[in-house]
Formats: sequence, structure tokens, C-alpha cells
Amino acid sequence: MYNPKQTSILPSPPAIPSLANIKVSKASLGHGHTLILEELTNRLYCFGDNSRGQVTGCTTGTNTNANTSTADQVKKKQKLIIHEPIIPSFAKDLEFVDIAAGIFHSAAIAIDGTLYTFGCHKFHQSLAPNLNITSSDDDNDDDKDGNI
Repeated sequence: MYNPKQTSILPSPPAIPSLANIKVSKASLGHGHTLILEELTNRLYCFGDNSRGQVTGCTTGTNTNANTSTADQVKKKQKLIIHEPIIPSFAKDLEFVDIAAGIFHSAAIAIDGTLYTFGCHKFHQSLAPNLNITSSDDDNDDDKDGNI
């Protein structure tokens, strides 16, 4: 519990080692993913949960069925976690001026003013028809209340 009279200093959180060589100008955090904008090059880096394509701009899908064991579902979900910052393939040759992470979707504004959205598009907040997003957002319990 917080005590304003306490004189001890709390330890600071550790720096993220994989970002050691990246000078960050902006970070935006979603439900389980992070977007980073690099200061010197205006490159977009992303990492974290990619179950809806909110990190890479595409996903191999997260559909499960009644015949899939819980252990298999956990393994499949673990494969969708991007542990190190990456530049999404669509963003390799682009520079960005702003970024935003939603709960299960992401947005980035390129230097020319083009808006790129990717990730969950259950409510059409991430219109990316050319990215072939195949996850079944309607069947996912995480967003059953419309919290996207």
C-alpha cells in the first residue's frame, strides 16, 4: 500500500533489453501488444500478442474447435506472441509520424499522411482487406462484450 511518509525509494522498472539500440520517441500499449516509434528513422516497431494481427498486420488465425485440446490451444497461442520488436512487413519502407494501439488493433500514420490500421476488425475499426486476417473474432471470448 502507498504510504506518502515512506522514505524508501521503490526500484525502477528495468529497461527493455531488445530496445537498447532504438531511441524511442513514442510508445503505445494495447491489451497485450506494444507499438514503438523510433526517433531517428521514424520506423515502426511492434511486439506482443499477435493473435489478431495487431503486431505484424497479419496472422495465421486463432480458430479453435471442440477437437483441439487445451494444451494444443495454449501452444498455438504462444506461437502468436512476438517477443522481440519487429518492423511489420507492410512498414519496411515507410516512415511514421504517429502510432496508437487499441485493445486488439493498431494504427500508424505514415509521414505522407496515410493511415494504416491492422489487427481485429470485428467492428470495422481495422479495415485491411488485403492482409487476409483469418482469426475468428466472433468466436473469441475476450471480446464478447464488444471491448475491442
